[in-house]
Order: sequence, then structure tokens, then C-alpha cells
Amino acid sequence: PHPEEARRAVSKDEGSAPANADRFTKPADGRYSCRTLLRRRSQIMDFTVYMLLCADGSYYTGLTRQNVEARVWEHNNLPGEASFTARRRPVALVFCESFERATEAIARERQIKGWSRRKKEALIEGRYSDLPDLARRGRNEGALPPSFETALRASSG
Repeated sequence: PHPEEARRAVSKDEGSAPANADRFTKPADGRYSCRTLLRRRSQIMDFTVYMLLCADGSYYTGLTRQNVEARVWEHNNLPGEASFTARRRPVALVFCESFERATEAIARERQIKGWSRRKKEALIEGRYSDLPDLARRGRNEGALPPSFETALRASSG
């Protein structure tokens, strides 16, 4: 489920959740949205699975234990010309989830890496109900890459 849906499920008996409910309530599925992670910088999240949109329109999926903003900075600034993202800079953060257990984060990273471009874009856009349909073969043809500038603006604003 979407992190917002998870928060609503946790607080369904209390009516609508207050704007800062995610500070006090952990989502039922144990994952936090990227926005929630960025707001909770002072708290340590154990494992974060993230997706970057690269300058050439490709996606990179990774896993980190450090602050996700710091990891994105490293992708954009550290030397290492052999790495996937070094040849596709700049990159922009478009999705992230946090997990308490390494095994769950590793499984999620592998799952996302195996997905088609259209399925990844549905996840990024929060279209969770589309994910099962996009798992079917032959439905993933003809996807056009989103504009890098649009994703960069969305991730920085």
C-alpha cells in the first residue's frame, strides 16, 4: 500500500490523521515515503531503497544505509567514471522507501530492478493500482521517457 494509505489505516479510528501524524505513527507496512524520510532527517532510517532519474532518461535503483540526500549528492559529485550514474549525470531522486530490515530492503531493490520502465514510473507516480496490470507481458511497449527537467524540478521543489 501507498504510505499515505498505510498512515490512514493506522489512524482510521481517530478520524483523519493530523498533518504531522507521520512523526509519531509508523506506517503499517514499515515503509516511509520519500517526503517523510526527508522531513525526518534527524532520525536514522536503517535501509533506504531509492530510484534516481538520470540525465539520459534511464533509472537507477539503489540501496543505502546513509542519508538518502547525501547518497544522491555522492552520485552527482564523487569520482568513479566506471559507475552507472557517473556517466549519466546529473541525477535526481524520484522515489525512496525505508525499511528496518536489510533482507526486506534487498528484496525490494531486486524487485524494482526487475520491473519494466512503465512499472517503475507507475510506482514513482504513486499509481499503485496500475502495478498488477503492468506486470503482464506485452503491456510495457511504447513507453516514452519523462523529461529530465520535469523530474529534476519535481524532486527539488
